[in-house]
Amino acid sequence: MFSRLGVLSTGDELDVTTEDDRVLRFSVVQSQVLPADASPADYGLFAEDGAPRLTLITCAGDWSATQRRYLERLAVTAALRADDAP
Repeated sequence: MFSRLGVLSTGDELDVTTEDDRVLRFSVVQSQVLPADASPADYGLFAEDGAPRLTLITCAGDWSATQRRYLERLAVTAALRADDAP
């Protein structure tokens, strides 16, 4: 599902279907590559204040065979469109 996360650009739209079949539309506002050992909190990715948003995180960068992990993370943040806001 996240294999194409890296092709998203600012302004691209993401739809999320809720449990009650409502569709919420989000627009990408930021895409950033972070070190794999970085704390998401240091980048404000899980902040509880501000407007509703969605942050998707996946592996990125080079694979380290010795560490058995990817060396970076890709974080894409999208804001809830105003017409879908609660």
